Amino acid sequence: MDLKSFISSTLVQIQEGVQDAINQTTEKGLEGSVNPKYTVSNNPSLGQTQDVKFDIAVTASDEDKAGVNGGIKVVGISFGGDASSTTKMSQISRIQFSIPVTPPTTHIQKNPSKPLNFT
Repeated sequence: MDLKSFISSTLVQIQEGVQDAINQTTEKGLEGSVNPKYTVSNNPSLGQTQDVKFDIAVTASDEDKAGVNGGIKVVGISFGGDASSTTKMSQISRIQFSIPVTPPTTHIQKNPSKPLNFT
């Protein structure tokens, strides 16, 4: 998988997973909340930004094969054979970075005259 697809797919699946957890918690009438966002009266607060940290092993390859482009690929394990001949030079590198995201939230109305009670 190429690096761009891996990062994009990971971030989208995280957002979908959080939203799915919020939806299921609400639909099942479960107590508690997933990623709560508190609002005070008519003053909504912003959602909390969180970092998604990536630590990825990648290969930068120069592959000589008909129909296949070289480039940066996320390292994975591949099984199976290929009948074509391939000449491949690659080096595995590691990259680390983080992407700030604001995940979906559950809105909780807080009355300013009554403090939240966590017992």
